[in-house]
Parts: sequence; structure tokens; C-alpha cells
Amino acid sequence: MRIGMVCPYSFDEPGGVQAHILDLAGVLRGDGHDVRVLGPA
Repeated sequence: MRIGMVCPYSFDEPGGVQAHILDLAGVLRGDGHDVRVLGPA
């Protein structure tokens, strides 16, 4: 499955939301999904 995840916070500064999104994306990729994560620059 192709999945798009959007984070409202920049990945330049570590935080709980960013960590959760990246962890979840990693698990989904491990299950064989195509995951894209978008966030502000």
C-alpha cells in the first residue's frame, strides 16, 4: 500500500511527534508498504 504521512513540525528540531511519525513509517515500511513522509522545510 502507498501511504503518505504529514508532519506539521520541522524535522530539524527533534520532538515527540516527529519521532512517532518516523517510527511508525519505519514499521510500515518493514511490513512492505511504500511510505512517504512530508514536513515543512
